[in-house]
Amino acid sequence: REYALNNITCTLENGVVLLLGASSSGKSTILKLVEGIERPSQGHVRIGCHGGGNILFGDDGDYYNDFLAKPILLDDRSPLPSSVTIQSYLMDCITTATLSSSSGFKEVLLQEVSRVFGVSLEQTLDKLSPSEYYKVRLAHACLKSSVQPFWDGSNDSHCNRQLHLPGPILLLDEWMDVETSQVVGNVVSSCWDTIVQEWGGIIICVTHKPHLFLNGKTEGTGSAKRKVTLSAGKILSMV
Repeated sequence: REYALNNITCTLENGVVLLLGASSSGKSTILKLVEGIERPSQGHVRIGCHGGGNILFGDDGDYYNDFLAKPILLDDRSPLPSSVTIQSYLMDCITTATLSSSSGFKEVLLQEVSRVFGVSLEQTLDKLSPSEYYKVRLAHACLKSSVQPFWDGSNDSHCNRQLHLPGPILLLDEWMDVETSQVVGNVVSSCWDTIVQEWGGIIICVTHKPHLFLNGKTEGTGSAKRKVTLSAGKILSMV
């Protein structure tokens, strides 16, 4: 066919969305459009928030507003650095994002991440179980998406640089399809609720195995709030 996606209109609210459909139906293309690595030949992709501001990718150019989270794509299961603690791994991400020397907020944020994802910050990355691996990767993605500096507008002094924490935007491309229902259920039930409900995030998940996310352990948690089924570049259903 001529287009990977053809004349679709889709609004995805905060929460969890499963993108379903056969191979080459357009699921991964949606993620790439949201991430911004591909551009629509016509129309636009808008990422907005209730407080105003948006990211807009379109056929007539791009516009970016700093007050929003950045979409983060997770599509690989590459090994994490060995002999490095979770705390060091996540702290490097926070420091890079904030460009700040203030330690107080960083420590509070690390403790919040430890609470939500149920991981010990002193644990080394080469000792993680499969479930812990995914939790740490998700934690890192949330920080990379949400933690960003902005200016308060009073002057140009670095001491006035503050932190803005919009809800993370996570794009999962068949990321956990190779895992068992136990591993997926453990990850989903332990932290997805907080990501989407407390943090106001959105998780868009391409999968060929929706049963992994809809079993008894994940149903009723931060599991699929919406299912979008595609075929040949068009949306068949949204429920």
